[in-house]
Amino acid sequence: MTQIVQRLNDTIRVGKAYGLDNPNENDLTPVTRARNQAVLLTGFWDITKQLGIGAEASRWWTNNVGASKATAWRGDVAVYLGFGGP
Repeated sequence: MTQIVQRLNDTIRVGKAYGLDNPNENDLTPVTRARNQAVLLTGFWDITKQLGIGAEASRWWTNNVGASKATAWRGDVAVYLGFGGP
């Protein structure tokens, strides 16, 4: 997986990631996942040092041995809390 994150200012960060899993298909049985790819876009807003909001959008591709390719879109939103530290 490869990921890059950029801080836009003191409270906002954005990122992009790409992952690839490509096993040897000759070792796999039919209808087994053969190749998986994912692209993710993330954003984080640090409201305070202890509280923030994050969001992620992703697209996943899965090739199956002897079957069709599957594609899925996913979105997530999270509230995150920090404990301890300065």
